[in-house]
Amino acid sequence: SSGWVGGAAGGSSGEGSATVVEEDGNFDTCAVCDGGGLLVCCEACPQAYHAACLGEEAPPEEEEEGQAWFCPPCKAQLGMA
Repeated sequence: SSGWVGGAAGGSSGEGSATVVEEDGNFDTCAVCDGGGLLVCCEACPQAYHAACLGEEAPPEEEEEGQAWFCPPCKAQLGMA
């Protein structure tokens, strides 16, 4: 599955709560700024991020379908950093 998900900000039933887990198993807000919208989802944990909040750690927008992406903490824990 692709690491990119999301849409318009707001719209979730758990607005204001970073603990809401979407159908894909990831949080519906950014782990950095707590905002919604288009998020990059980690394949190893429920964290999700805005590409802008990740900076250089963000995957390319033209990511190959099915390519796994891991957040900075998971990369470090998996020895990929």
